Order: sequence, then structure tokens, then C-alpha cells
Amino acid sequence: MTAFSLRRTGLIGLPLAALALGSAPGLAAPAATSQTPATLRSVPAMISAKDPKSIMAALRAKGWSPELSETDDGVPSIEFTVDKIITTIRFYNCNEDGKDCSTLNFYVGFAGTKYSSMEGINTYNAKKRFGRAYLDDVGDPCLEMDIDLDFAGLPRENFLEYLNTWNLLTHDFRDYINESDDS
Repeated sequence: MTAFSLRRTGLIGLPLAALALGSAPGLAAPAATSQTPATLRSVPAMISAKDPKSIMAALRAKGWSPELSETDDGVPSIEFTVDKIITTIRFYNCNEDGKDCSTLNFYVGFAGTKYSSMEGINTYNAKKRFGRAYLDDVGDPCLEMDIDLDFAGLPRENFLEYLNTWNLLTHDFRDYINESDDS
């Protein structure tokens, strides 16, 4: 879509997260947490997968309560919950010691749902840009989003916008699988 057609449709000026979901003005979105200048000051100017604490600070600035852990291989992993949706951030492209990572994978799985339509997953993926949905090996619907933080990382504002996008995607996907008639 060109800037001209975005202007004509009224989509210009919408946050990236709204465009990612195909949202239009007036549609309800999950409540966003306010970020005051004081909370933003606690977040480094650049967010890097090499520095899990920078990611933790960004999540806390959103009002979320992340927990940092490590896999058996020493690779960092972060888990947080928003509106009963549990997200795991997995770190990838790390060195042999599990450090100096360069990419992140946001993951959420919805175990125990009755949703199992591959056609529905394909329809969802065809309409969304920033997340990818699939059915895992036991048939549970999952959603992922990757972020490349190579080199110096991403500016704080860009990373916080990715968090907004992820928050909207997870709520949208949860609603999609719960509202779809899969019987």
C-alpha cells in the first residue's frame, strides 16, 4: 500500500502494531501500559540480545513482570505474563557459551484449546505480517515473532513498539482461536 492509499483509507498515522493486526480506527485493543519518562529512563537507549537485562528493563517499563532464566546450555530465556497469556522470549544466534546472542524469538502456545484447523491457521497467517502461527507437534496453536538485534541492537523506542506489536498479536490470536468455529 502506498502512502497515498494509506492516507485515503485513514490508516496513515496508526501505530505499527495496529497496522500489523489489520486493525482499523475504533477497534478495541488490549490496554496499553503507560510509560512515564521516569520508567523510560530505566530502559537503556539501545536494546540488545547480548544484554538480557536491557530486555528485562524494557518489559518492566511496560508494567510487566519478566523472569530471567537460562536453558541447560546457558542460553538466556525470559518469561512474562500479560492478561494470562504467557510469553517466552528465547535467545538465538549465541556463542558456544550461550552469550552474545543476536536474535530473539517471542513464543506463545495455547495448550488445551479445541482449535486444530490448519486451514484457519493458514487464513490467519495470510492476513498478518508480524507474527506467524502454526500448530505444534501435538496440535496446539502457537504464535511466534522474531526480532533481529544484530550489531548495536535496536533503539529503545523501536523495541518498545515491537512489544506493543507482540501484545496486540497475542491478544488477537487468542481471540481468533477462541472465536473460530472449529467443530
